[in-house]
Amino acid sequence: MDKITSKPISRFKKGDAFVGMAPHPLVFMEINEVKGDARNKDFCIVTWYSLDEKGINAQRRFPMVAVEGEFCNFKPISRNLLKEAKSLMHQYNAEVRQLTDKKKAKALCKEYNRKLTEMLPDAEERLALAQQIEKEIITNKWLDCEEDNYWVEDSEQGSKYITLVSVASESYDDKNDKNDKTITEQSIYLRDNCPYGWGTLVKSGAKYMVIEKPKYL
Repeated sequence: MDKITSKPISRFKKGDAFVGMAPHPLVFMEINEVKGDARNKDFCIVTWYSLDEKGINAQRRFPMVAVEGEFCNFKPISRNLLKEAKSLMHQYNAEVRQLTDKKKAKALCKEYNRKLTEMLPDAEERLALAQQIEKEIITNKWLDCEEDNYWVEDSEQGSKYITLVSVASESYDDKNDKNDKTITEQSIYLRDNCPYGWGTLVKSGAKYMVIEKPKYL
């Protein structure tokens, strides 16, 4: 099995490969060019590779600096492992471009990210951490209503949090008939007074936010 190098790389070459330490998003890095070094620093041009719901997301040829043979938040891996990962990414790219359903594209992206993770020597640790992150509730941030999320009140954390939903609606400005101007209004609902089902919220592009449940509720 391929192993992540335990010792820092002291000199870099074109084609050297790395993987991000964070489990999500999973990012691979390849050195395109070594620009030089100064004392304990190495200056390189690199490309990052990751997957999103549209295909391969490649951030090409931008500078990064390694200090004492290490890049911040990246671990070195073998070139062969990167080659296998890029091959799998291209396979995903071909499949996802044939999909028009956003939900199916998201599921396929998740599946291929899992396959990429399983190729890594620390896969078990990464998958466990990724699963833990998925269970964490994001608070105080507006997010898109999607089919794979729901009212937090119906979860195990329902006693601690509540869901706010923001729905946009348009109306005409009656006082300005000449321009026929439309006004966009935002309506905020709690679960108990929301007139829409979650499926309708998803289709309408509504937003939701999870906040800590006030003590008076």
